[in-house]
Amino acid sequence: MDKISIRKRMLKPLLTYLIFFAACFLVIFNLIYKALLNVNNYSYRLILNINMFLLAIFTLFILGFTFLLIKICSGISKDIKMLADDAIKLSKSSYSTEEIKTFKTIEIEELNLSIHKLAKRLFDYYNAQKIAMENASHELRTPLTSIQGYAEGIKYKVFDDINEPLDIIIDASIHLRDVVKSILKLSEMDSHSVKVMYKKVSLYGSLNRILNQLRGAAFKNNKAIKLEGDEDLIIYIDEKLLSQAVINIVSNGLRYAKEKVTVEFEETPENVVIHIMDDGYGIKEEDIENIFTRFYKGEKGNLGLGLSIAKSSIKYLDGEITAYNLGYGACFDIKLPNKIINPIIEE
Repeated sequence: MDKISIRKRMLKPLLTYLIFFAACFLVIFNLIYKALLNVNNYSYRLILNINMFLLAIFTLFILGFTFLLIKICSGISKDIKMLADDAIKLSKSSYSTEEIKTFKTIEIEELNLSIHKLAKRLFDYYNAQKIAMENASHELRTPLTSIQGYAEGIKYKVFDDINEPLDIIIDASIHLRDVVKSILKLSEMDSHSVKVMYKKVSLYGSLNRILNQLRGAAFKNNKAIKLEGDEDLIIYIDEKLLSQAVINIVSNGLRYAKEKVTVEFEETPENVVIHIMDDGYGIKEEDIENIFTRFYKGEKGNLGLGLSIAKSSIKYLDGEITAYNLGYGACFDIKLPNKIINPIIEE
């Protein structure tokens, strides 16, 4: 179906009608003019009949023009009414994304496609939230069940030595705290209530401070964290958001690394790219596609929320994260814009 704009949809038939009517009027006027050339005396009745005839033609023109305009507007109104019905269905969650209507008017078709895309995104978001809620319920239920079971065991003196069940209760409580903390962090990010505060920092110095928070845990597990890059590179960044992303990705890498996690960064004309690499066995192919999905756990996964938090944090910085396998392990690339337009700078 050929698409036309609303302007063309209205003007094309109207102009065609005007040209046709003007041509007919000229033909009639020419016939009247030639007939009048053969008349010697113009009577009052003749002049009156000519005027009445011209008035009838003009009235016919107005009626035809009005009818055509109403028909065109009715067609456009019908299309808009269909879109309005779709919007009402969308508000009641009864809109179907399986079938999509088509319209011959460009502007209405673009609005129709926008509504369809919005509906699809809303349904995808709803399904994602539903799945996330189910997963969150599972993550909360497991430690709560463990805490309840061991607490009842201690109360009714089921255990001879209560140190082990107490340790399990403590571990379950920590796990529960971490899940709730991560869910609240993601909820805060989803609500777009995080205020991004940029400040001028040395990227090397900033990353070094962030990685120092993890070096103790890495050393405890006989692993190392290395940082490589230009120590003089200065950027504008929100260190809190960068820290959330780097800590979650490096912590994830430490679980899979054999000996070390390496953090490198480089500058390009348009971006600053941070590479976070481990020397483990890499990411399974079936996990790569879902690795940033909330509550998705690969092998040795913890909460399934850390990488989701990392992705949301970098998104706030107008950046992006990608994950892929190297020949010797996995690599996460954080790509940040090199030029910040009108940043909110923290003094």
